Amino acid sequence: IGNSVRDAPLDDDDLSAAFRVGYDVSQNRLLVAVEIIDDSIVIPDQPSDDWTHVDGCELYLDVTHGQGSGVQLARWGAVMSVQGDAREIRYGVESSVRPRRRVYEWWVDVSTLGPGLQLEPGVDIGFDVAVEDRDADNSFTWTSWGPRTQKLEGNRRLGDWTYEFERALTTSGDPA
Repeated sequence: IGNSVRDAPLDDDDLSAAFRVGYDVSQNRLLVAVEIIDDSIVIPDQPSDDWTHVDGCELYLDVTHGQGSGVQLARWGAVMSVQGDAREIRYGVESSVRPRRRVYEWWVDVSTLGPGLQLEPGVDIGFDVAVEDRDADNSFTWTSWGPRTQKLEGNRRLGDWTYEFERALTTSGDPA
């Protein structure tokens, strides 16, 4: 992460994060796991009216690469939010919290991102992840891996996730 807005993290204990992307071709799902190290976790029991008052995680996806509206999926504390062109999107997120650690596990049905879209070689999806970090001292950081903010308002604000064909392997690990 490195595109921080508002209060920059003090160090890696204050805020550091990593994500992994996977897929399930049989269910046509994109899978994203986000792991966050956070020394001051702020997730109240009651939903907050202001997303900047809680810890959170956002996923940005755009199959049009700036030619249309992408989608922002967000989990801010206990609040779920969907913004952009997401009328029919099917997705889910599970989150877990332990001392100094938050984990978000997202799934998105790729066919709901665009008409007939299937996970097949060459599929390219505009992609980024952002995390929010509200601390007990009232500092707040919004940070993403890709450049700039306002991710749904133009191209070049998201990276690319491309599905590449994975060759079948024999049980010995050699190409089939």
